[in-house]
Amino acid sequence: ALRELGLQLHADTIVVAGRVQYRERDAQAPKPGVLTFEGIKATLLNVSTDPKRMTDSTPLVLRADARLMGAGALHFEAEVPLLAPEFRMKWRGSVGGMDATAFNRLIVDAAGVRFTRGHISTVRFNVAVNNGVARGTVVPRWEGLGIEVPGVSRGQTNLLGQLKRAVVKFAANTFLVRDDNPGKGKVPLDGTISHRWTAKETLPQFIWFALRDALLPLLKL
Repeated sequence: ALRELGLQLHADTIVVAGRVQYRERDAQAPKPGVLTFEGIKATLLNVSTDPKRMTDSTPLVLRADARLMGAGALHFEAEVPLLAPEFRMKWRGSVGGMDATAFNRLIVDAAGVRFTRGHISTVRFNVAVNNGVARGTVVPRWEGLGIEVPGVSRGQTNLLGQLKRAVVKFAANTFLVRDDNPGKGKVPLDGTISHRWTAKETLPQFIWFALRDALLPLLKL
């Protein structure tokens, strides 16, 4: 986008504060789930269309801190050579301790389940993008996760209620979660990131999908 502007632009430092909200909806969900970043404080360095500056040695640099879902302390850093002929960047960061149920605003509507308990100790990630392909690692640690499929009363005794409970039981069994990582006496599980950018994806989606697709296999038992 900056190349196509045809403008000479250079800003040494841009400081941003605010809130970001991202929505994602499963094809079967009645409404989208919401992922929020509260209290954002970000700094962008070397925002420029000057070819002499936009090299691998002087890329645009983003450093940001926020509260993920208003709960976990998120730190994120990215480096992007804006005028590179192909899509290249590096990004890394971490999320601090938070209650897993804070993610229910996202997963209840996006996946049809919700966390009933659990604590996320930390998530760390480090990714390099070359030619539009993100490769890296995500290192999550959590304990005591539990899920349920909401919307069905256990007190129902008629045939319809029994059928609903049967469907819920089947759905829950297809999405059993790993309670702890690492489990007792087990080696911790880390995720491998490998995601190719498509023209349909915005930059935030590209980053989120890369992380999401590496994390989900670790959650499922």
